[in-house]
Amino acid sequence: MASSYPGSLDALSNPAGTDLLSTGHAAQHGAVNDAVEAVQSTLGVNPHGGAATVAARVAAVETQVHNPQTGTSYSLVASDAGKLVTLTKEAAITLTVPSATFSAGQRVDIAQRGAGAVTVVGSSVTVNAPPGGSLVLQGQYAYASLVFISASVADLVGATVAA
Repeated sequence: MASSYPGSLDALSNPAGTDLLSTGHAAQHGAVNDAVEAVQSTLGVNPHGGAATVAARVAAVETQVHNPQTGTSYSLVASDAGKLVTLTKEAAITLTVPSATFSAGQRVDIAQRGAGAVTVVGSSVTVNAPPGGSLVLQGQYAYASLVFISASVADLVGATVAA
């Protein structure tokens, strides 16, 4: 039996302990071998490539892209989704969350690396502070995340100054 992968998933069944070896056993091995070969041919010898490959998805989880910012203001862009935006300045910093830039389920991590207080503001976006917290990061080396509930609502979670 040829594999249906990657167009669809193969339906493979495990033999029961009472199945005779002569009825279908060889076909089951063939089906599993075909499926393994299909996966190997899709991934290749050294898996890499676009977000659709297993290797790229694992690498994306293991390594977060860093976007360092050193000015007194920064407006997030769509490509910041999934990244760590670091804000390093001795003066106060305003981080703006623009409207219609992110979608539900996306996240942007932020870090205050300098002494300048980081304040998160929404531009036609509602940014909700954490319970008991504010939209100002707690201080140097504080981390927080913006978790987008929709294109117009984000929750700020992490180390923020008490309200």
